[in-house]
Amino acid sequence: MQIMTSSSHAFSTSAYVRSFLAGFRINYAPPALGTVMLHLSELASLISSILVDLFTAAANEYMGVPWAHVCIDMWTAPGSRASYGALILRFTDLGTFAIKQKSLGVWACPGKHNHKAIVKWQQEVLGRVGISEGDIASTTTDSGSNVRKAEADLDAPWIPCAAHALNVAVQKALGASGESANQQAIRVAAGGRAARRRLKACPNPAARELLTRLRATTTFFKYSDAEA
Repeated sequence: MQIMTSSSHAFSTSAYVRSFLAGFRINYAPPALGTVMLHLSELASLISSILVDLFTAAANEYMGVPWAHVCIDMWTAPGSRASYGALILRFTDLGTFAIKQKSLGVWACPGKHNHKAIVKWQQEVLGRVGISEGDIASTTTDSGSNVRKAEADLDAPWIPCAAHALNVAVQKALGASGESANQQAIRVAAGGRAARRRLKACPNPAARELLTRLRATTTFFKYSDAEA
């Protein structure tokens, strides 16, 4: 129970845990924070050593050929400037030809989310489990310009996330972009005579707006990396 939280009072304030322990007539005292951190550090060290052994064996089997596909997702915590990133590594086990997937966890990303900081962060996290740049066969991220530029520094090909592209396209089509009425008017005016002609051609405002957004979605895919 000590390694499940970094808070020294989480279990002591849980009504469920208190009632459970009361049935055994046990007096529970929360562990010291130092003890919790010690257990967490030991657990992280154990998992890291297991991953290092696994990836070292895979690298030896591939005999110097790039073998790892790295998926990266980054975000900023709501209401703060704290940035984090998660890495997932996939590779094919040459013994069974099964796809193995291992999460490298969530790590804090200090500094700004520019491509230099992302490259440094990625190298540090992968280096913790023995992955070098030469082991990377390909990478996948969203289509943000900062991560795209970061992955462009690698020799491995970058594969855009199809799920992210579809999510952006659907949000754009269904109006989740937060466009105001004034912004809509500016967009229609900027579209010229063709946009105004389409505006008058359809008497149903909702259908007219949906068709306009669907056309914008089609244009989005024409000029995006997800076109294929």
